[in-house]
Amino acid sequence: IKQDPKNASFYRAKGTLYEKTERPAQAEEMYVKALELDPKDFLAQYNLGNIKLTEAINFHKKVQDIVDVNEYNKELEKVYIAYESVIPYFEKALEALPEEGKYPLKGKIYSQMGTLFGYQNMYAEALEMYRKGRECDHILKDSVGLIFTLRDIANMYRELGRQDSALVYLKEANHLSLQLHRTDLFNMMQSQLASLYRDLQEYDSARIALQNALRDIERPNRSGIYSIAAELYHKIGMIDSATYYYKALLGFGTIYAKEAAHRSLAEIAMAAGN
Repeated sequence: IKQDPKNASFYRAKGTLYEKTERPAQAEEMYVKALELDPKDFLAQYNLGNIKLTEAINFHKKVQDIVDVNEYNKELEKVYIAYESVIPYFEKALEALPEEGKYPLKGKIYSQMGTLFGYQNMYAEALEMYRKGRECDHILKDSVGLIFTLRDIANMYRELGRQDSALVYLKEANHLSLQLHRTDLFNMMQSQLASLYRDLQEYDSARIALQNALRDIERPNRSGIYSIAAELYHKIGMIDSATYYYKALLGFGTIYAKEAAHRSLAEIAMAAGN
């Protein structure tokens, strides 16, 4: 940098080093400097967006630990604003991408933008981003990335009330996970299918998918899968199983999962005359 202080790539490289040593504030400063020297430095723009996204995600995680519902909802509005502020960084990175070799980074950006739009309940916009990401996955022949993209497309269709379309994409992702012999991805897709089949009232299919999903649960996913299990067993009258999963959610579920579990356990107690 001392020898060539106007070379943006040097500042970007230094920013990357700061990121690797977990010094995001210093990294951000370097990326900003790189962009001052070269506004078309798409990597600096992308990396800066990632820092902002990480900040928003960490803030969101802290908000999820809030117990009071009113305070939680108030802080959640700030989370939406934080996510919204990240989008321009990725949009600028897309604009600056060169044609040659652009698809790996382009696919990542589309996925991240889809997630950001989804967090803000902008499901049609998120769906468009995920569709563009799917095109990149096909070009790159990235089967694993495609599974996640198909899952995300399906979730946006669910949010838009198009359950039949969601089922098509989940089945495609599930089939691809079997072709790859990836048990972890298969179990993930089974949890997604269990939830959708439950909503479609196809309870036999939901139970089969749920049993597969429950075989291997990573800690961050437990709240969602246990919620699916509790609600499904409650709907089909398997009260003991439903009670087990509702009680488990009281220990580690999200604030809304815990609230729903308390409410459902109260309903079960009232139905039993307790």
